[in-house]
Amino acid sequence: MDAKVKQMFSNENIDFKALAEAFPGIKEYFQGTNPGKINRYDNGVMSTSIEGQGKESPSTFGYLPVGEFVFNVGGNQETMHFLSGKIDWGFGKNPTIRPNQYDILLIPAGEDLNLNVKEPTLYVCDYVKQ
Repeated sequence: MDAKVKQMFSNENIDFKALAEAFPGIKEYFQGTNPGKINRYDNGVMSTSIEGQGKESPSTFGYLPVGEFVFNVGGNQETMHFLSGKIDWGFGKNPTIRPNQYDILLIPAGEDLNLNVKEPTLYVCDYVKQ
Protein backbone atom coordinates (compact mmCIF):
# COMPACT_ATOMS: atom_id res chain seq x y z
CA MET A 1 0.00 0.00 0.00
CA ASP A 2 2.87 2.41 0.73
CA ALA A 3 4.04 2.41 -2.91
CA LYS A 4 0.45 2.89 -4.12
CA VAL A 5 0.02 5.87 -1.79
CA LYS A 6 3.27 7.44 -2.98
CA GLN A 7 1.91 7.11 -6.52
CA MET A 8 -1.40 8.65 -5.40
CA PHE A 9 0.50 11.66 -4.08
CA SER A 10 2.60 11.89 -7.25
CA ASN A 11 -0.52 11.78 -9.44
CA GLU A 12 -2.37 14.18 -7.10
CA ASN A 13 -5.16 11.62 -6.89
CA ILE A 14 -5.57 10.47 -3.27
CA ASP A 15 -8.22 7.72 -3.12
CA PHE A 16 -9.79 7.99 0.35
CA LYS A 17 -12.15 5.08 -0.38
CA ALA A 18 -9.17 2.77 -0.98
CA LEU A 19 -7.49 4.12 2.16
CA ALA A 20 -10.62 3.44 4.27
CA GLU A 21 -10.57 -0.16 3.01
CA ALA A 22 -6.82 -0.57 3.56
CA PHE A 23 -6.88 0.90 7.09
CA PRO A 24 -10.17 -0.15 8.73
CA GLY A 25 -8.83 0.77 12.18
CA ILE A 26 -9.10 4.48 11.30
CA LYS A 27 -11.54 4.37 8.39
CA GLU A 28 -13.54 7.25 9.91
CA TYR A 29 -10.79 9.61 8.73
CA PHE A 30 -11.36 8.63 5.10
CA GLN A 31 -15.14 8.15 4.96
CA GLY A 32 -17.22 11.08 3.78
CA THR A 33 -14.13 13.21 3.30
CA ASN A 34 -12.15 14.73 0.48
CA PRO A 35 -8.41 15.24 0.31
CA GLY A 36 -7.27 18.84 0.42
CA LYS A 37 -4.23 20.45 -1.16
CA ILE A 38 -1.20 18.18 -1.47
CA ASN A 39 1.94 19.52 0.19
CA ARG A 40 5.36 18.35 -0.97
CA TYR A 41 8.46 19.21 1.04
CA ASP A 42 12.13 19.28 0.04
CA ASN A 43 12.88 16.39 2.43
CA GLY A 44 10.50 14.06 0.54
CA VAL A 45 7.62 14.26 3.02
CA MET A 46 4.18 14.58 1.38
CA SER A 47 0.85 15.27 3.07
CA THR A 48 -2.71 16.30 2.38
CA SER A 49 -5.30 17.83 4.65
CA ILE A 50 -8.37 15.76 5.44
CA GLU A 51 -11.43 17.87 4.74
CA GLY A 52 -14.44 16.51 6.58
CA GLN A 53 -14.75 14.25 9.55
CA GLY A 54 -12.12 12.78 11.81
CA LYS A 55 -11.52 12.42 15.50
CA GLU A 56 -9.98 15.86 15.66
CA SER A 57 -9.83 18.73 13.22
CA PRO A 58 -7.81 19.58 11.31
CA SER A 59 -6.05 16.36 10.38
CA THR A 60 -3.56 15.39 7.70
CA PHE A 61 -2.70 12.13 5.96
CA GLY A 62 0.93 11.76 5.01
CA TYR A 63 3.83 9.84 3.57
CA LEU A 64 7.32 9.82 5.14
CA PRO A 65 10.36 8.65 3.11
CA VAL A 66 13.32 6.90 4.70
CA GLY A 67 15.38 9.29 6.82
CA GLU A 68 15.63 11.08 10.15
CA PHE A 69 13.32 14.02 10.81
CA VAL A 70 12.73 16.48 13.63
CA PHE A 71 9.60 18.64 13.55
CA ASN A 72 8.72 21.20 16.20
CA VAL A 73 4.98 21.06 16.78
CA GLY A 74 4.86 24.72 17.80
CA GLY A 75 1.68 25.84 19.52
CA ASN A 76 -0.32 22.75 18.62
CA GLN A 77 -0.74 19.50 20.48
CA GLU A 78 -0.43 16.76 17.87
CA THR A 79 -1.60 13.16 17.81
CA MET A 80 0.19 10.98 15.28
CA HIS A 81 -1.46 7.71 14.19
CA PHE A 82 0.90 5.10 12.72
CA LEU A 83 -0.60 3.25 9.74
CA SER A 84 2.15 1.31 7.99
CA GLY A 85 5.87 1.22 7.30
CA LYS A 86 8.72 1.01 9.78
CA ILE A 87 9.51 3.93 12.05
CA ASP A 88 10.89 4.79 15.47
CA TRP A 89 9.20 7.81 17.02
CA GLY A 90 9.29 9.92 20.15
CA PHE A 91 9.34 13.51 21.32
CA GLY A 92 11.60 15.81 23.28
CA LYS A 93 14.39 14.00 25.11
CA ASN A 94 12.35 10.78 25.42
CA PRO A 95 13.79 7.72 23.66
CA THR A 96 12.18 6.68 20.41
CA ILE A 97 10.11 3.50 20.21
CA ARG A 98 8.76 1.40 17.34
CA PRO A 99 4.95 1.59 17.06
CA ASN A 100 2.52 -1.09 15.89
CA GLN A 101 -0.25 -0.39 13.39
CA TYR A 102 -2.77 2.16 14.75
CA ASP A 103 -0.59 3.09 17.73
CA ILE A 104 -0.74 6.78 18.57
CA LEU A 105 1.83 9.23 19.86
CA LEU A 106 0.60 12.35 21.67
CA ILE A 107 3.11 15.19 21.24
CA PRO A 108 2.60 18.13 23.63
CA ALA A 109 2.68 21.68 22.25
CA GLY A 110 6.19 23.12 21.98
CA GLU A 111 7.95 19.74 21.74
CA ASP A 112 10.11 18.32 18.96
CA LEU A 113 8.73 15.23 17.22
CA ASN A 114 11.64 12.87 16.48
CA LEU A 115 11.23 10.36 13.65
CA ASN A 116 13.67 7.75 12.38
CA VAL A 117 11.99 6.28 9.31
CA LYS A 118 13.42 2.86 8.36
CA GLU A 119 10.89 2.11 5.57
CA PRO A 120 8.43 4.49 3.87
CA THR A 121 5.70 5.21 6.40
CA LEU A 122 2.06 6.33 6.27
CA TYR A 123 0.39 8.28 9.07
CA VAL A 124 -2.53 10.46 10.08
CA CYS A 125 -1.90 13.44 12.33
CA ASP A 126 -4.44 15.49 14.32
CA TYR A 127 -3.69 19.06 15.37
CA VAL A 128 -5.32 20.58 18.45
CA LYS A 129 -4.66 24.29 18.93
CA GLN A 130 -3.69 25.18 22.49
